Amino acid sequence: MTDQMTEGPRTSSRGSAATATLGAGTHRSRCRCPRDHRGFTLVELLVVVAVIGALVGILLPAVQSAREAGRRTACSSSLRQLALAFANHESAKRLLPPLKRTSNCTAAPNSEAGMAQRSWAPDALPYVEEANLLAGYNFSHDWWVNADGSAVNGGTAGVLDANPTGNRALARNQLPVLKCPSCPVPDRIQDKIDSPRKTGACTDYFLVAGTGTNFNTLAALPAGTVTAGPGPTETWSGCGASAVRPKSTLAKITDGTSKTILLGECGGREDVWRDGRQYPANADNAAGASCARAQGGAWATNDNPYGFGDRATGWCTSGPTSGAIPTSSMRVNGSNEWGWLLYAFHLGGAHVVMADGATRFVADNTSVLVLGQLATRAGNESAAVD
Repeated sequence: MTDQMTEGPRTSSRGSAATATLGAGTHRSRCRCPRDHRGFTLVELLVVVAVIGALVGILLPAVQSAREAGRRTACSSSLRQLALAFANHESAKRLLPPLKRTSNCTAAPNSEAGMAQRSWAPDALPYVEEANLLAGYNFSHDWWVNADGSAVNGGTAGVLDANPTGNRALARNQLPVLKCPSCPVPDRIQDKIDSPRKTGACTDYFLVAGTGTNFNTLAALPAGTVTAGPGPTETWSGCGASAVRPKSTLAKITDGTSKTILLGECGGREDVWRDGRQYPANADNAAGASCARAQGGAWATNDNPYGFGDRATGWCTSGPTSGAIPTSSMRVNGSNEWGWLLYAFHLGGAHVVMADGATRFVADNTSVLVLGQLATRAGNESAAVD
C-alpha cells in the first residue's frame, strides 16, 4: 500500500515535468518562427506591370484580327444571301430585280401597278427572309412617301419628321443583311432637307450597273479599252409610249455569271470617305461651305446603284468634297462617292459577289482595268478575280 502511494506521486511528478518541458519547448518553437510581412518591391511591381503590358501588346492585335475576320465573314455572308435572293427572284418571276425604277407610272392614263421609284432592294428583300417587313411595302408608291401618298417637304436638319407611315416608315428600318459590321458608323440615315425630303436607313452595298462613259479616263486607260455597258440588270424608266422595261436574266450574262460582278461594297454612305478620311454628311445645301455627300446611301433609293466611272465629280458644288474626285483615288478603297468604284473598311480590300453567288475579296491593288471588265455582263472579256 505504501509503495503504491509513493509510486503514484513519482509518476505524476514525471508527467508534470514532461508536460512542462513540452510546453516550454512549444513556446520556444513559436518564438523562433520567422515573421515575414514583406510585400512587392517597386522593382518587382514594375516587372509585373511590364510583363502584363507585353502580353496585352501581343494578344490585343490577335484579338482585333480575329474580330475583324469575323466581321469580314459576316459581310461576305450578307452579300452571298443577297445574290441568292436575286436568283430566287428570277426563279419566281422569270427576271432579275430591275436595277432601279426612275419613274412613277401608277396614275392614269398609264395605271401601271408597281411602277414607282425605288431601288432593287424592295424587290429582292422578300427573298432574303425580309418578307414580313416588305409585306407592308406599297410597290405602287415611291419609296419616300407616307401610306396616304403624301410627301414630306423641308424641315430641320438632324430632326426627322415624326410618325412616318407606309413606305416612308419601312425605309427607315436598319437591316443587318444590308450592312457590313466593319463600318465604323453602322446605323446611318440618309436625310437631305429638300422637297420632297427623302429619308431612309443606309446600306453598305450597291448593285453594280456596269461601267460608265468616264471609266477609261478616270482609270487612266486609253479610250475604248473598256466599253461602257450594263451590269447584270438594267433600269426601268419612262411611262406609256416611252416606257423602257428590259427583262434582265442570268442567261443574258454572256461573259459568264462567275465573271460578272453583281453587288459590291460601297460602305459608309452618305458620309464621304476618301482614303480613310471621313467627311460627315451635310447635304442640306450643295453650295454650303461644309457640304459633303456620298449620294445613294439609303437602301430604298433609286440612287443606290451605279456603274464604275459613272461620275467624275463630287455631289457638292462647294466645300471640301466639291469638284473633281482625285483621279488617284480611282482604285479600291479610294472613295465611296456615287459613280466611283468600291469602298470598304476592311484592311487591304473590299468584297464583291459575282452573279453566280460566289463572293470575292478584291485587293486594293487589283487592276482597275480588270474591275471594269468584270462590271459588264456582255463585254466579251475573259477577266477574272481570285
